[in-house]
Amino acid sequence: MLSQLNSYFSAFISLGAPAMMFFIITLLSLLFRVKISKALEGGILMAVALTGMGAVISLLTGAFAPALNKFVESTGVSLSITDLGWAPLAVITWGSMYTLYFATVCIIINVLLLSLKRIKTLNVDLFNIWNISVIGLLTLYYSENNLILTTFVVGVIYILMLVNSDVMQPQIKKLLKYDQNSITTTAHPSLLGEPQNSEKIVR
Repeated sequence: MLSQLNSYFSAFISLGAPAMMFFIITLLSLLFRVKISKALEGGILMAVALTGMGAVISLLTGAFAPALNKFVESTGVSLSITDLGWAPLAVITWGSMYTLYFATVCIIINVLLLSLKRIKTLNVDLFNIWNISVIGLLTLYYSENNLILTTFVVGVIYILMLVNSDVMQPQIKKLLKYDQNSITTTAHPSLLGEPQNSEKIVR
């Protein structure tokens, strides 16, 4: 039974990140009573976005390869790492089956804390769960596949992220004129550490 379920799960993972996210976003949208047309639209947009990012990464890699080879020939400097930014990391991360697991853990934590009235933030930014997943995957690797420890680390970081979102909400409302919306994924590290100074950062 377990092996059969694993084979089904492996087959689902083998579809690739775009197809996986299409089904996940569509099903989650339907779960939250979104209209079928809107749910399908959201799933398709996510799949197209991931496909587009993958295509751009491939194009950029191919376009820069000749120039990089010439650079190595002329300078003698051999660089083995290419920094393409966050986009390829997001695509790679969503290609891992563990990202689905981490996303499920995060959703459960979010709903549980909301039901207990410990936080006020409902995180609907599912795509950026990949940020948490990167930490989880690194923890899983360096802990030699200790899933319990990894789940604990992911859970703690996600709770801190939600609490931080609650703390920042008044300042975000003041700066961006949001009424009840908040931000769970912050681009500036100082917003995470010192939300009270975010006004100076934005200015």
